[in-house]
Amino acid sequence: MFLTPKSSTAIKLFSWTSRVVSLCKKSVRVSLIWACIRATLTDALYRFFEPLVFRLNAFCTLRSFWYSRWKCFGLVIFSPSLVLIKLYYLLLITYYLLLITYYLLLITYYLLLITYYLLLITYYLLLITSSRVKFSSLNQQEKNVDIFFEIHSELPREAPGNDEATAKALSLVPKLPKNPIILDIGCGPGMQTLALARITGGQVIAVDTHQPFLDELQRRAEEQNLSSQIRTQNCSMLALDFKQDSFDLIWSEGAIYIMGFREGLQSWYRFLKPEGSVAVSELSWLVKNPPEEPLEFFKKEYPSMKHIEDNISIIKQLEYSYINSFILPEAAWWDNYYIPLERRISKLRKKYQNNPQAHNIIEEHQTEIEIYRNYYQYYGYVFYLMQKESKITE
Repeated sequence: MFLTPKSSTAIKLFSWTSRVVSLCKKSVRVSLIWACIRATLTDALYRFFEPLVFRLNAFCTLRSFWYSRWKCFGLVIFSPSLVLIKLYYLLLITYYLLLITYYLLLITYYLLLITYYLLLITYYLLLITSSRVKFSSLNQQEKNVDIFFEIHSELPREAPGNDEATAKALSLVPKLPKNPIILDIGCGPGMQTLALARITGGQVIAVDTHQPFLDELQRRAEEQNLSSQIRTQNCSMLALDFKQDSFDLIWSEGAIYIMGFREGLQSWYRFLKPEGSVAVSELSWLVKNPPEEPLEFFKKEYPSMKHIEDNISIIKQLEYSYINSFILPEAAWWDNYYIPLERRISKLRKKYQNNPQAHNIIEEHQTEIEIYRNYYQYYGYVFYLMQKESKITE
């Protein structure tokens, strides 16, 4: 049998329809099966997760409750879980910040420690340098002192004066007992010390800081049979440790300038016995308006140098009764001091001609001599005498 086009098309259409129906049937069956499986799984899962869902619902309810409360009070509007998370991270950040701060402080500590040790090293370096400078300066000063004493060695006196002036001053001392106890401060080689012992017959304690001077005084005392009356003591006038009321007479020729006129008289007062006396020679201006050259020279060499009237005023201001004063004659400057000193200068110029420092010190001494030679009428050494009592009885 032969098929026509229409019959062929009908057959194909039937065939496709059958397939679709078949597929639909299969699809329905599969859908039903999946529906049953889904329902079964849903029921099982629901039963399994039902307690968890209940708890979750309860948690959400509680969350909503606190959320509404916090919002009403203007507090944190996040859930407790978010607050805890934020708090955790905040604490973590704080921890790391503190850790960073700790390390920064540690670094700062070590930097300060390094700075401290650097400053300590600098301090010790400066100390060493300063010590070297001071040591060098002290060495230079010692050399200068050695040169000074070399210039003044083998001189009869260490300041202007003579035995006649010493005797005159001694004759003006009132109420001097027999065999008095005398303190000679800044005695030098002791020309006046010997005169005091010889004239008074008393005991003389001679004080100086330069041992060669004391040795020379002791040698001269032995030569003149006065060693039993004279006792030398190496001591500074700034550190005298004698008992109070120990001496009938305190004597100092050309040395009180070391302490200062007022300071020396104040310091020595306590060593005097009642009605004890003091006799000192002091460089003083003889006129109120001296020439420029000596004035400038002594501003450098002895700036506290005063006029005679000013020194007498100081005596009266202190607990002394002023007795008398007199100017040393020119011969007291030249015979036993400047003439022997010029001889020493002439001798040492040759020795130290290649030593500038020593040469300068030598020339300073020569300048002092020339100043006096040209201006002797304007200044001089003056003997001042005073007594430890408020009023002198005649």
